[in-house]
Amino acid sequence: MVELRPFHYAFAVADLEVAQDFYVNTLGAQEARSDEKWIDFNFFGHQISAHLAEKDRDVATNQVDGDSVPVQHFGAILEWQQWETLAQRIREHNLSFRIAPRIRFIGEP
Repeated sequence: MVELRPFHYAFAVADLEVAQDFYVNTLGAQEARSDEKWIDFNFFGHQISAHLAEKDRDVATNQVDGDSVPVQHFGAILEWQQWETLAQRIREHNLSFRIAPRIRFIGEP
């Protein structure tokens, strides 16, 4: 069997309670971390994040572990060395990070 390479996907919602009900009770996702403006779900081994964005969803941000994170974003979940290699490649191409690389939620699952 092929090893699952989980992904992370964040999306805007107008109502967190409706989103939580739909993803947990309708689709069977497991709720993970949450805050008053976002909820992470385990969706078949992948991490999806519903972020409250009542207006202007293209530029909306939410506070996540000390950073102002754009509501609409996605990313691959990588092994540490893969991430370090990718981050270096981005730096070598003289690209900047909107949020500098760092470990989030230290000490939490």
